[in-house]
Amino acid sequence: MATTESMFLPDHLADGVRKATHGGLAILGEEKQVLEDIQPNPQPLPFWQRPLFFFLLVALFTLLPLFPGWPFNGAYVVNVDRVLFISTGLLGVLLLFMWFGTDHASFRNNINLLWAMPLNLLIGFLLPSSKRWQVMYFRMYSFLLLLLFVVIMIMPGIVNQSLIPLIAVLSYRSWINGQKNKKA
Repeated sequence: MATTESMFLPDHLADGVRKATHGGLAILGEEKQVLEDIQPNPQPLPFWQRPLFFFLLVALFTLLPLFPGWPFNGAYVVNVDRVLFISTGLLGVLLLFMWFGTDHASFRNNINLLWAMPLNLLIGFLLPSSKRWQVMYFRMYSFLLLLLFVVIMIMPGIVNQSLIPLIAVLSYRSWINGQKNKKA
């Protein structure tokens, strides 16, 4: 970006004016600070108030039936899967609407649609089921999420790191539902 194209940014503008000359003489006299910077430094949030903590809790409650001795039955697992898939499906529908239904440029080409898949909404309402297309959906969705992990490792920052536990749980539960439904 050329210097003249970046002059709209306050820091670049101030730097450009500082260096500006006319006839070999600097056009800026003595600098004066008109307003003090009184903005407080941001304090980091405690861990329990961060998104990562929330998604770790979601992962824990989703994976609790795996631990031996926990008295969770199949209804708990199906209900947790329903909540998980319906909520990510609703978020996917919202993201899809923001992309195509509005003029928000920041929602275009949103990679979060890979984990917040709008089809999860339908799948969540149809759980448990063993139809062939659902088995294929669960397997392909799990594989897609594993590919998303690879992309996250190669290009950090493309997806918020706090979402990694949620993406892992979605991939795991999709794979398990695909395996369970295949046997049914």
